[in-house]
Amino acid sequence: MKSGAAQRTQQRITSLEDFRSMARGHDLIPLIARMDMQELTPLSLYRKLGKGSHHSFLLESGDRGTAGGRYSFIGIEPEKVFRVTPEGCEVRDGDGNYVGFHPSRAGARKVLGDYLACRRPKSRGDDLPPFAGGVAGYFGYGMTEDWEDLFHDCTRKLRPSALPRALLMGFATVAAFDHKIGQLLLIHNIRIPECASREALDILYR
Repeated sequence: MKSGAAQRTQQRITSLEDFRSMARGHDLIPLIARMDMQELTPLSLYRKLGKGSHHSFLLESGDRGTAGGRYSFIGIEPEKVFRVTPEGCEVRDGDGNYVGFHPSRAGARKVLGDYLACRRPKSRGDDLPPFAGGVAGYFGYGMTEDWEDLFHDCTRKLRPSALPRALLMGFATVAAFDHKIGQLLLIHNIRIPECASREALDILYR
C-alpha cells in the first residue's frame, strides 16, 4: 500500500482528551486508528509485516451461520513469548532475550495472570473488536495432563514430545480487518506509568 494513500485515509479514533481521561484509573489504554483497506487483504498484509518474524499470527474469526467472520486479526513482534513445558514456563522478550523461568505446573498460570493483569477501560460502542491485544498462540494436547487426571493411574504419563506444551505470545499491537465495513483497525495498547504527568501522557500519545 502506498504510504501517501494510507496517510490520506487514516483516521485516529482515540483523541488526546479521551486518552488523558482514560489514563486516570487505568494502566493500559488502547490507541485506535482506522484506515481504508483498499487493495489490502489480511493475507497480503500478514505476508508483508510478518516477513522475517519468528513469532506472529493471522487469526480468521467465524460467525455461526455465515461463511466467514467479521474480523481477521494480525499480530507481529510480540512483547513477550511464553513457552510452557512439563517443568514450567519460560519467558522471553520479543527479541528472544531470556526474561525468566517459572517452575511447576502453576508457572504458566502465574506468569500469564501477571501479564494480563491490567485495568483496561471498557469499550465504548463499536470502538474495539473482540480481540484488541493480549495473548495468542496454541495449547497442545499435553496441557491436559496439567489440568486433569487422564489415566487415573499415577504411573502412566503421556508420551514425551519435543514440542512445548503451549506457546503463547503477548501482543501490545494488533491489526484487525473489519470485513463488514471494509476498514482496517490499528490498535496499539499503551502502558501508563504510575503518577504519569500530563506532559508524559502527551508524549505517550504521540
